[in-house]
Order: sequence, then structure tokens, then C-alpha cells
Amino acid sequence: MSNTVNRLQKRHANRIDPLRLVETNRLGRRAMEMVLVKPNSPWDYYSKIYSLKLGENEPVIVAERKGGPSFDLVSVHPCQDLSQSQLELLRSIQHANFVTVHEVYNEQDKWYIVMEHMTRSLQEAVGNPFLDSSKLAAIIGQIVTALGYLEDKGLRFGSLTCSDVLLHPSRQHHCTQSDSKDDIRRLGNVMMELMDGYVKDGANIGIDNPERWSPEALHFLGATTSASSAKELLQVCILPFS
Repeated sequence: MSNTVNRLQKRHANRIDPLRLVETNRLGRRAMEMVLVKPNSPWDYYSKIYSLKLGENEPVIVAERKGGPSFDLVSVHPCQDLSQSQLELLRSIQHANFVTVHEVYNEQDKWYIVMEHMTRSLQEAVGNPFLDSSKLAAIIGQIVTALGYLEDKGLRFGSLTCSDVLLHPSRQHHCTQSDSKDDIRRLGNVMMELMDGYVKDGANIGIDNPERWSPEALHFLGATTSASSAKELLQVCILPFS
């Protein structure tokens, strides 16, 4: 009897997402606002496939839903603790340049965030000889747009490095409440690392081979040292090197 109940519970859990979408449509709310923490293990519903290290971050577990379509992959992020405020933060961020959170699981003292699967971080593009001003503008433009979205919510990214930015889109669970000036400075470091392959020591902004880049790209890099917000950065220099 217990095995039958377990199978029915798992089958019901697999139906939660479609039902949640129907309910959110009825209430006129966004899907993530209705996400509930499920008090069990994600491995009741997902099968582990492999571990993936994104840049210098801790590895994530790539998985697929049991009984679901093949290669319908998700990334499962284990974490030690997740406060109510952090849960609300995950629910509140809805933007094309941020990873979508599908589900949250809590098993005893362990937490698991099931997210949209991303295969690589921006760290893999560092020092790429095929990266030119146009491609750089496309990358930085998406990051600045995301930072502007956080500013409107009174948040900042908090840990902006090439490892913390996925090629599409950027990670969201490091966001904190604070001034965004630090994010702008770190954006300059991200640009330097992409352009030169490393970040110079100290607070100085500069690159080794400026002749490789357009004047507009260099101007934008310099603007990261003085702009106090993402919106100001976009007004000063609206990515003219794109």
C-alpha cells in the first residue's frame, strides 16, 4: 500500500507545474509568485545525469525529469540554507536576462534550487581572439540591462565576475540589497578580462592592446569608472560600439 501511495504522490508532484500555470493565469499572477517549497527530495522526480562546473563556481547537477521528454534538462543547485527573504527574492526577479527558477525543494536541512539549464559561463570567452567590439557590445549590453533591472528593485548583483555570468542569461541568486556602484566597477573588470584575458591589479582600468578595440568600446570601458548606476552608464554611452 505504501509503495502505491508513494507512486501516486510522485505522479501528482509531476503535475504541479501545469496546474500552477493554470492557477496563475486565473489569478493574473506570474508563475514564479506561486512557487511553493516542496518538502522532499528533487531526486524523487529528477534523475542525475552529470555534474557541471560553471567557471570558478561550485559544480551544479544537470538532471532531467523522470518520465519526461529526453534531454529536457535542468540545473539543480544544492545550497545549505535558504531564508524566506531569499525565496521571495527568487520569486520577484522575472526578466529575460536572468535564469528562470522552476522549483525549490527542502529535504531536512538541505535545499535545492531547480533552474533553467545553462551550459557554460562567460569565463569561457575570456581572452577569446575572435571576440571583437561588436560581440563585446552584445555581451555587455545584456549585462547592463540586467543591472538596470536590479536597480529598479533596489538590488545589486553582489558578485559580478565572468564566472557569475552565463552566456544567456546571468545568474540571479547572488543578488542583494545595496548600492549598484560596486556592480558598475566590477562590470569594468569583466570587460577588461574579456578584452585582455585578465584583470589588472588595483583600481586602474586599462587594457594592453587598445588598438584592437574601437574608440567607442574604450570610451564605454572608461565610463565604468565614473558612472554611479547602470542607467547613467547607458545614458552616457548607449553601447555605440554594437
